[in-house]
Amino acid sequence: MLSTCDGVISGITMSTDSLFAKLPAISSLICEEPLKDLPHDLAAQIARQVVEDARLYLKSGGTELPNWFEEIHAKIQHLKNPRLRKVINATGIVVHTNLGRAPLLKEAADNLHEIATSYANLEIDLDTGQRGGRLNGVADRICNLTGAQACIVVNNNAAATLLAVSALAQNREIVVSRGELVEIGGSYRIPDVITTGGAHMVEVGTTNRTRTSDYHAALSENTGAFLRVHPSNFRVVGFTQRPERRELADLAHEHGIPLIDDLGSGVLDRSPKIPYAQNLYKEESVAFALNEGADVVCFSGDKLLGGPQAGFIVGRQEYIELCRKHPLYRALRCSKLIYAALEPILIRYEEHRASEIPVWLMLERTEQECFEAAHRIRDILHQRCPSLTLDVCSTQNYSGGGALPQQGLASAAVQIKTAKAEDFSRELRQGTPSVAVRIQNSSLLVEPRTLLDGEEQVLIERIVQVVKLLGL
Repeated sequence: MLSTCDGVISGITMSTDSLFAKLPAISSLICEEPLKDLPHDLAAQIARQVVEDARLYLKSGGTELPNWFEEIHAKIQHLKNPRLRKVINATGIVVHTNLGRAPLLKEAADNLHEIATSYANLEIDLDTGQRGGRLNGVADRICNLTGAQACIVVNNNAAATLLAVSALAQNREIVVSRGELVEIGGSYRIPDVITTGGAHMVEVGTTNRTRTSDYHAALSENTGAFLRVHPSNFRVVGFTQRPERRELADLAHEHGIPLIDDLGSGVLDRSPKIPYAQNLYKEESVAFALNEGADVVCFSGDKLLGGPQAGFIVGRQEYIELCRKHPLYRALRCSKLIYAALEPILIRYEEHRASEIPVWLMLERTEQECFEAAHRIRDILHQRCPSLTLDVCSTQNYSGGGALPQQGLASAAVQIKTAKAEDFSRELRQGTPSVAVRIQNSSLLVEPRTLLDGEEQVLIERIVQVVKLLGL
């Protein structure tokens, strides 16, 4: 306990008026363990944080000074550990935005590690020794899979849409339906993207009904492009109308302007055959959009594609070259790490083995397989924690990432009935490894669909730990 250094007092209850006077000087704390062996600036930073935390606690009505040694030790451990850490996803949401979206294929992670820890032929042709194109490998594969003439890759789909708008319609008008002026996570708003890209937005139609004739009426000498936007999690049902893509493309081409299609989720073309195909493939593919006449298609790499965070711009050569030559591209392009992770994923698609990609493995799991996993977990927990009230129930899982928000995947979960559901969830979340579950009707739902290989047993051990911790 820190009590020998200039009057430092810990764990002592005192009157409120005297507590502030007993807060230690920074110089007192840094001369004691465990701070004295740290660099002076780091030790001082930690000491200031601990004292400030204590000050705020007293201001809020606290009546006791902390144990300084324990507080400082906890701060040091917090600083030593990376903030970004593994989470076991037992929520049933496959492309979970808050949990980092798509987990990588092992071969993609292995290739990423190899390229990250060495030099690579990022911009050199190994055959000629001359400088080569940064995107050759990834671009060739994407074009092969989608039928696009050209491709570039940027940081994410928001960057892809921004670059396409700026390169093709800067200082010109871009026509978009009012029903497609959506906002998605992180306050990403289509009108803001258009404005930031330097284009002048021309809204047509209404929220629920827009016709091809509305786009025609908005054409002017200053029209630079038509923009079509995937609605993400937003849906209008009932009395609705949206122009067919081919009609919109034909109109755009008649007037010599491109149709930009922000497709969002990133289903390519040669996607795996899965039991939910009739639902999942209502999510239009990139190849389909291009075949229907879209000149430029933007989509994500870390959603249904199953890769790292990235944004693709694919389509006609002339328009992709305009994007490549735009000053924004240099600011938005990806590093070698993204290409390293992407290529093994794309190879799986080329080999018709996309069902091996973790995202598709999860989406492919049948309701029966989820029930079997849930019963297996329930039975083990019942043996090890007989005091728990356990059940297996039917649930609906979702793809996530803005794709098919109304299309559930029939599934099953382990239901843990407890009056301490919030405490249970918090302890699972804050422990190591962290576990994310759902709470529904004061019960914990543990969804096996989104568990990766080897995680089931770890999940069980974490649940057992929390049961003991909470005395259940």
